[in-house]
Amino acid sequence: MLEFLSEPDANALVELIVAFANGVGGTIVVGLDEEGHVHLDAADYLEPALQRALRICVPPFRAIDLPEWRFEEVPGGQIITITVKPTP
Repeated sequence: MLEFLSEPDANALVELIVAFANGVGGTIVVGLDEEGHVHLDAADYLEPALQRALRICVPPFRAIDLPEWRFEEVPGGQIITITVKPTP
C-alpha cells in the first residue's frame, strides 16, 4: 500500500500508520502529493509530527515494530518515506 501526505500531520499519520500496521503494511510518502508536487518544508516538521502520532497509538508499538523513516532527495526538494510493517 502507498499513501501520500503533502504535509506531516500527526492525526493523518496515526490513521495511516495504524491502518497499515493492522493490514499488510505499506509506505507513506510525506512531502509529496499525488500529483508529484514537492512541498519544501515538510521534512522540517516530520519528526515532531511522527513522534506525536506514535504517542497516540494504543496499544503502543513494540520497538521492533516501529515504523522506519528516511529522508530522500528528489528533484525539487526533500521527501520522507515511512515504512510501516504489519504487526502480529
